[in-house]
Amino acid sequence: MRATLQVLVLGMGLVLPLAAQPEFDRVLQSDMVLQRGVPIPIRGTAKPGSEVQLTWKGKVLKTRAGEDGVWQAELPAGKADAQPAMLSARDAEGEAVLENVLVGDVWLASGQSNMEFMVSQVRPGKEKADWNLPQVRIMKVKYLLHTKPGSFTPQQYREAEKKGFFSFRWQTMDDTTVRDFSAVAAYFARRVQRETGVPLGIICNALGGTGMESWTPASVIDTAPVYSSIRGDGWQSSPDFDAWMRGRVKENLRRVVADGVQNPVHPFAPAMLYDSALEPLALMPVKGVLWYQGESNADDPDLQRNAMKLRLMIGAWRRLFRNEKLPFFLVQLPRIADPKRPHWGAFRRAQAQVAAADPAVDLICTVDLGSTDANVHPPLKEPVGLRLADLVLGRVYGKEMPQYPRVTGSRREGAHVVVQFSEPLKTADGKAPRGFETAQSADGPFAPAEADLRGNRVLLPASGGVFWRYNEGTALDPNLVSKKSALPAFPACGAPSVKPGNE
Repeated sequence: MRATLQVLVLGMGLVLPLAAQPEFDRVLQSDMVLQRGVPIPIRGTAKPGSEVQLTWKGKVLKTRAGEDGVWQAELPAGKADAQPAMLSARDAEGEAVLENVLVGDVWLASGQSNMEFMVSQVRPGKEKADWNLPQVRIMKVKYLLHTKPGSFTPQQYREAEKKGFFSFRWQTMDDTTVRDFSAVAAYFARRVQRETGVPLGIICNALGGTGMESWTPASVIDTAPVYSSIRGDGWQSSPDFDAWMRGRVKENLRRVVADGVQNPVHPFAPAMLYDSALEPLALMPVKGVLWYQGESNADDPDLQRNAMKLRLMIGAWRRLFRNEKLPFFLVQLPRIADPKRPHWGAFRRAQAQVAAADPAVDLICTVDLGSTDANVHPPLKEPVGLRLADLVLGRVYGKEMPQYPRVTGSRREGAHVVVQFSEPLKTADGKAPRGFETAQSADGPFAPAEADLRGNRVLLPASGGVFWRYNEGTALDPNLVSKKSALPAFPACGAPSVKPGNE
């Protein structure tokens, strides 16, 4: 715990102003949305020992600030309400007021740069989007320094440290506020709010280049065998920690270290983002999590290690938000034509494996939406957000939504290996299905196979081997889609006696 004249930094990573009159925690602001259907913890600071009276929708709650000046209370669970309300905290010294507060559903969108990718960066569509949606509220969690090439100054570092390295700001969504907000999250929020009619809050808590390690708490890093090589300062030299990330950390902190700052922190370091960017949000219950991340972990070819990291992170977030069944919706990594990224297929399988084993985890397929070159930031983000929205509308809100074709099994029939899908298929261009390969063993080598589409079955020649895979690589040109929804088929792999890789 560290105290300064400006702020009080609490164990949960919360930065609260030391003030004579009441102040709310920094994540509780005007224009926010509170999650419906669950009690809402409210916290702030006031003069030590003072009685604080909260007023919310005609109800009055009383609490008292402790010796450290921190007070807390809990609002009762409420129903969705699009009527703006006021939340106030008053004591003998004065009053703090939060205005224009709605009750609805709050979603947390997190990950790395493709989730952070802003609306202003999106490739323009045929029609100008209308973002003036007063029932959608956006919060951007912003890193106060940068992770771009170059070194920030010691003064910049110290100023950011005083403020807890991150800022949190709620705003009403409109054409201006949305410009520097996550495009994926914005398209998701607009679609879900319009379909449900429920006020919606969407928090973008994403930062480019970050790995799962940064979003995982120290309690997991220090105990899970999968993280044994990156504990303490070990991550700065561990081959299990991405070399590009280690290099960027040294580059960003070079002048800070030279100035004598002891143990400076960087968002790429294990547990840093969990501590500084995520824990403050634990005060706000959320409906679910949208997770678009993996580019910084996919260089590791170990499928099982990446699957374990993802499971551990999801489990830690569920404990933090006090919801063992908190839904996670993943963006499966798209295609990319970059020979320096050969293991994206294995990472997709890791994502699919985690989703298959956890009923509260699901994923969308974007193998057709990525880059046809080496660009790790494909500018087409609207369909990603809409696919996430459709998945959530089906899984969470009970609406009938379009489905992806999924492999349900495979078997040997004479001279063919038959791959069975969940629904009738077609090809988007009317040509034979592309992306199927076969091999004599699970370890390959795999070679392209001619595929014959028949309804919901794809026939592959067994002469090339009974082990098969579909869209496993990176430079892909998929054309197999659902006949009904036109959504792409998930990448998969298997053999007649082996369970398909995407179930």
